[in-house]
Amino acid sequence: MEVAVVNDLPRGFEGASVRLWVEGPGGWRSDLDSYTLDIPPDSVALVDRPPREAGLSVWRVPPDVPAGRYTVWAEVRDSAGELLGRNWQAIELVSLPLSREWWPSF
Repeated sequence: MEVAVVNDLPRGFEGASVRLWVEGPGGWRSDLDSYTLDIPPDSVALVDRPPREAGLSVWRVPPDVPAGRYTVWAEVRDSAGELLGRNWQAIELVSLPLSREWWPSF
C-alpha cells in the first residue's frame, strides 16, 4: 500500500514521524505502523507501507476482532514532536461466512 504524506507548506520537515493506528468498538485499539521520513516543502512524500520487503501488501485484521465500525487514524509530527496533521477514515468491518457456497458468482 502506498501512503501519501502531503505537505502544502513552503518549508520541509526532516525527520518527521508518521503513526497509523485503528480504534474500534469497546475501546479496542491497535497500532498499525510508525516510521520517520523527510518531507520536502510543498510536496507529496510517497512511502510503501508496510515495506514490500516485509512480504506484506496489506495490513491484516486479527481473527479475534469483532465486526463493527472502526476508525483508522494517521498522524504526522515534526522532529520535535509537534503535531503537523491528523486524518481519519471510518470503516465497517463485517463477518462473512467462509463456506464457498455462500460467495456470489461473477
